[in-house]
Amino acid sequence: MSGTACSKNIRLLGHSDLNGQGDAMQVMIKDNTLYVGRMVAGRPMLILDVSDSRDPRIVGELPSYPGTWHTKCQVYGDYLIVNYEQRDKANPAGRTGFSVFDIAGPAQPREITYVNTSGRGVHRIWWAGERYCYVFGRPEGFRDRMLEIYDLNEISRPRLVGRWWTPGLWAGGGEAPPGPAKNGTSLSIHHGIHLDGRLYCGHWDAGLLILDVRNPEKPSVVSQLEWPENRGCQTHTAQPLPQRNLLVVLDEATEGSNPTYMHLVDTADVENPRELSRWRPDEEPYAARGGRYGPHNLHEHRPGTYWSDHIVFMAAFNAGLQMLDISDPANPAVIGYYVPSVPEPQQVCYTNDVVVAEDGRIFITDRISGGLHVLEME
Repeated sequence: MSGTACSKNIRLLGHSDLNGQGDAMQVMIKDNTLYVGRMVAGRPMLILDVSDSRDPRIVGELPSYPGTWHTKCQVYGDYLIVNYEQRDKANPAGRTGFSVFDIAGPAQPREITYVNTSGRGVHRIWWAGERYCYVFGRPEGFRDRMLEIYDLNEISRPRLVGRWWTPGLWAGGGEAPPGPAKNGTSLSIHHGIHLDGRLYCGHWDAGLLILDVRNPEKPSVVSQLEWPENRGCQTHTAQPLPQRNLLVVLDEATEGSNPTYMHLVDTADVENPRELSRWRPDEEPYAARGGRYGPHNLHEHRPGTYWSDHIVFMAAFNAGLQMLDISDPANPAVIGYYVPSVPEPQQVCYTNDVVVAEDGRIFITDRISGGLHVLEME
């Protein structure tokens, strides 16, 4: 193993190397079953039994397709939605879009329907049991990722009802490319979290985007917030904390990118959101470690998972899992962390995603080869 795991107020329960391959992306939980996305094209999404947290066991997998990333999924009740994306050269034997599976038998998923969204397919999805599913991808004719809204009233027949994209992305419609933002040239939605008719989105180099989706056929902009120059870019996730009129907004760090942060944003006036603070892992020791330095994603509040308006669990690449107290949104404070060791020749961890179960167990993934870790708060 490369490096030694270090921790504060979080301890290791168990680990899986995912059949010796170790690459993983988004992780979702249903009771004691985990669904783990993969980072290598063509590798299948895995199903793990974590009823014994000290011995996570692979008990199944989902169908995989050549040249296709099976990185993301959403779980609610007896249904699982899985993305299909082709980022490189299109592979005609692969898939682009998403599928809905029946998981009444959690380790024996049964495909109900497949929706081909065309183009490069779907990068990420938000669905937590609502009537509408929010799909973020790059259909044919678009320069980058945009939003499509599907009606799942009849879940075996998803129906496209609405779309929204950053003006300038529809090359097929003759739109000129969008101009640059303060912090970059990529102006596209990464993904959004839906709450009470609003979709809270990472708008990549354009910062934060809030959409009104009460009429799913005609999404509209509520507000946008662009970060000051060199104070954030590649904005990925926006988690609403409605009881506090607060958003936790994360950028995604990449090697060589401008500085990336967690931003805490006041939304008491949702049409004029206001940044209260920004935070990222300490430069010492993380900035000098190599690899990606900064946040990626956080534990997103979903039915059947852990909820807190004051504690944030952040997957922070070479800083592992960071647990922060945001009781004072002007001064977020680290109250725990777990930085795992990784298999050689990987030099640093690439902690990529996190989900926290209702009982407090924490599941983190590594995007290169570190696999899945099961943790708990001390």
